[in-house]
Amino acid sequence: MSLTLKGKVVKVLDVESGVSRSGNSWKKQEFVLETQDQFPKKVCFTLFNDKIALLSGFSGGEEIEV
Repeated sequence: MSLTLKGKVVKVLDVESGVSRSGNSWKKQEFVLETQDQFPKKVCFTLFNDKIALLSGFSGGEEIEV
């Protein structure tokens, strides 16, 4: 099963980073997407490590499909 959402980027949060217990470094960035349905929903999704680069050029207000 796959879940696909289409909507407008409402908010791009700052990149967070840290080090895990095992000593590996990690980064994450969260994005808030608003659907364009009859009853719009706001959905937050998170990208980790190298996946952050996939949406690095996007800013608030742009239409994307996740």
